Amino acid sequence: AKDTELTTARTQAAMVKKLEKEIAELEKQLGIFRAKTASSAEIIPLIKTIEEEAQRLDLKVLNMATTVQEPLLTPPPGSPPPGQKGPGAQAQAPTPGLMPGYTKVSFNINLQGKYKNLEDFLKTLQNIATFLTVEEVTIRSDENIYPELTSKLDINAYSKKGGVVDAVLRGL
Repeated sequence: AKDTELTTARTQAAMVKKLEKEIAELEKQLGIFRAKTASSAEIIPLIKTIEEEAQRLDLKVLNMATTVQEPLLTPPPGSPPPGQKGPGAQAQAPTPGLMPGYTKVSFNINLQGKYKNLEDFLKTLQNIATFLTVEEVTIRSDENIYPELTSKLDINAYSKKGGVVDAVLRGL
């Protein structure tokens, strides 16, 4: 019986060490993401940077729209406390793609240019200091503008600090 307990303890100790390493790696990644999260003051320069990078890569910006989705800071009136079921429980469900405490800024960009330039633009977005997610890319060809094509990109950035709506409105 003691041998079984000892074997079990050794197995669990090995698992704990493995989990501690995984936790450390995840915490490191989380730190990187937090460092790359935009502040509200960085949103307007980010919009300008995205537009300037497209133009630098010889992509014509046909349209660029920005929407801001603020996080739900307090539950709606009549919502039950977290973890409790009842009327209004549906209202507490988090919005997909929106983390509590973070503001989601979505960029919808329509571009025209050569495929290679679009590819370079996506690589540039990957290297921008602010954490961005490219949610969707749609590419269309049109014989009237060949060898160029049109593309639509849906990009999200996240901001920890409040006041993003005001910052975006002031900058537009």
